[in-house]
Amino acid sequence: MSEAIEEKGVVRYRKYSGVRSLVTRILLIAIPIVGVLYITYVPQRLGMIFYVEQYLALFLTLALVTLFLITPPTKKSRLDRLPWYDLIACLLTVAVGAYVIINWTDIVTVSGGIITWDRVILGAASVFLLLEATRRIYGWTLVGLVIV
Repeated sequence: MSEAIEEKGVVRYRKYSGVRSLVTRILLIAIPIVGVLYITYVPQRLGMIFYVEQYLALFLTLALVTLFLITPPTKKSRLDRLPWYDLIACLLTVAVGAYVIINWTDIVTVSGGIITWDRVILGAASVFLLLEATRRIYGWTLVGLVIV
């Protein structure tokens, strides 16, 4: 049955084996675990200050990295390997997410929201990554509505 579906082109997600499969599974399992840990106040009980924005940045990072790993850019893309541009998208997503998670306190308190070049570049990268993720899942129509 699944072979017939795959031949018709209905399958939209990559299926890996080996290390890539393990990484993908760990990311997919980590998303709800991070959510449960946050809503049960585990960081606060351990004496950590973890803002909502840091949690949302972590959640978005996990979701986007997983999306770029398993969702091909087009319907006709090969499903058996990860292209270089998806790897770059994953790394850029991790960079943006890590910047927000690590520097959130400074972004809010110390600099007072001052716009710097690194923030502009990372902000533009995050907008691009979100638009690309939207295109892969919903198509060009929603991307066009967002841009307009």
